Amino acid sequence: MQQITNINDNPKQTLEISIPEGNVASLTLKYDVVMSCIKCDFNYSQVNTLLPDVAFNNFIITQNLNFLSRYSNIIPFGIAVIGSVQYDPNSQDDFSSGRFRMYLLSKDELTV
Repeated sequence: MQQITNINDNPKQTLEISIPEGNVASLTLKYDVVMSCIKCDFNYSQVNTLLPDVAFNNFIITQNLNFLSRYSNIIPFGIAVIGSVQYDPNSQDDFSSGRFRMYLLSKDELTV
């Protein structure tokens, strides 16, 4: 489990996440003022495989041990969101302040 540390308090930011298999995933975090939540757009293209690309938009970030679990048969990693509080991320500085942390999960950690 590797912490994704380059999240700041900008209301819209795009993260490029290097996957150990050599591919790159793109995660765009967007703070929604009206709903008081953080939404994300996710894109993952798998090069040199016959597996399909994975993309979704406007997914609300919640505390979750792997919010990519529905794609575990297609993508070889996961992303966990873990907080030090009992509610879901609802402020644009939740990750930069340390209240919540995002982790990249390896393929081996998905089977636990």
